[in-house]
Amino acid sequence: MHFLNSYVFLLVLIEHCKVFGFGWLAAPRSRLLSLSSSSSSSSISSRLTSPLQVQKTVIETDNAITTTTTTTTTLQEKSSLKSDNVVVVGGGPAGLSTAIMLARRGYSNIRVYERLSEPPPPQDDSWTQVDSERTYNIGISGRGQAVLRAIEAMDVLEAHSTSVVGRQYWEPDTPTASPLELTWTNRSYVTKCIPRDCLAACLIQEIKSKYNSQIQLHFNIACEGVEWPSVDVDADDLSKNQMCQLAMKSTISSSVFWTEKAAFVIGTDGFQSSVRTSMVTSPSDHKPVSFKLFKDTNVRVYRTIPLHFNSTDGNGRKKWRGDVNYSVRTKSDINLDALPLKDGPYLGVILYRPWDERITGLKTGKEARAFFDEIFPMFSPVIKDEDCQVFAEKRDSKLPVFSYAGPSIHK
Repeated sequence: MHFLNSYVFLLVLIEHCKVFGFGWLAAPRSRLLSLSSSSSSSSISSRLTSPLQVQKTVIETDNAITTTTTTTTTLQEKSSLKSDNVVVVGGGPAGLSTAIMLARRGYSNIRVYERLSEPPPPQDDSWTQVDSERTYNIGISGRGQAVLRAIEAMDVLEAHSTSVVGRQYWEPDTPTASPLELTWTNRSYVTKCIPRDCLAACLIQEIKSKYNSQIQLHFNIACEGVEWPSVDVDADDLSKNQMCQLAMKSTISSSVFWTEKAAFVIGTDGFQSSVRTSMVTSPSDHKPVSFKLFKDTNVRVYRTIPLHFNSTDGNGRKKWRGDVNYSVRTKSDINLDALPLKDGPYLGVILYRPWDERITGLKTGKEARAFFDEIFPMFSPVIKDEDCQVFAEKRDSKLPVFSYAGPSIHK
């Protein structure tokens, strides 16, 4: 499975495809056979939709949405796969969406473990502020929206996201007062922008309101490793000592740790996945899994800053749009991208080389203000002085690098 920068957090569990996140399947092999699938749209949709019937399939191909209407069909029961003992490691959008999909397919005892604390509800006022140390904005395109519709979670996304219909941008030679503009008119969807953790909060709300009896959510708990049975076992005859064993520990109390057992384990625990690591290092009588981390040949780090746009200038003339993303490419090898928050400021992301002292050498808000005046004069007027000080004091944040795990991503 390859890690690519697009947002399809659920399909990764059943297809080699573009994803935003990681997915790993871990269980005795006989319990995973019915998850393997062909690449057809109907096959994918039948694994995402309700356990009762399928009426419409929406899958993105390239830059367009392909809509296929099908007759109502009852999905085949997979009693040999179902388990009342499922663990999902990782409670971000990928893990939460997976838990919802399993609940819709009839699983009744799903436990989701997340190492971080529970985010605020999506209605919380804190999401209108730029808490950039905790989260970042993501744009959800047609493919990701198709997944959310399939698990009937699109409405809550619509309520807490903002639409982006194009971009305004500056190339190195573009005049400051005359940005270029692009409106996306050839798409069958409108990109939805939302903080990544707010999306997780939306899915948590869905779970609590619709699947509370089937899904248990546990926060501040990390998985440190997984062990599998040493041999294949019959899917209908799993005893406790034949189950996967997970080493769990509290992330807020180092003295609290225990062993969890499960017949079906799904890892969606991110770049430093303990599930993936366990799969790579497990005994050779299981399907081999290898992991390669590719060298980053274009190293960049980033810092974030809020951009408080006004829709008009002092004379009432329209100045800033709230339905586009903004982008600046400079000759100085420092770039900026910005996505909107619903009912809040834009979140600006400044990308630069980790050795660039023009940023790493900033000590005061005054120095940061001079930096923005010089490098990003179009945005300096919408940056507050107090945010300049915070920007100067921030540490560099790292971007993930490309990696590969395979040839099999399940055991």
